[in-house]
Amino acid sequence: MSVPHQRKTYLGDGAYVQWDGNGLKLTAENGIEATDTVYLEVEVIGSFLQYLKQQFPDAPIWRGTKEIT
Repeated sequence: MSVPHQRKTYLGDGAYVQWDGNGLKLTAENGIEATDTVYLEVEVIGSFLQYLKQQFPDAPIWRGTKEIT
C-alpha cells in the first residue's frame, strides 16, 4: 500500500494520529511532547475496525459503509 506520509491529526483528549507510510502512528501528547506511541500496521487496523464494529454495531459511523470482513 503506497500512501504518502500525512501530517499529524488531533483526535481529542491529547491523542494524535498520523499515517507514516506503513501504518498508523498513534501518539498521546502532553502539550510539549509525545509521551506514548503505538504503531498499527494495516492488518492490525483491520482487526481494530472489526472490533469496533462488533462492540458498537449501531454507531452512526457505520451507516453507508461497506461491510468490514
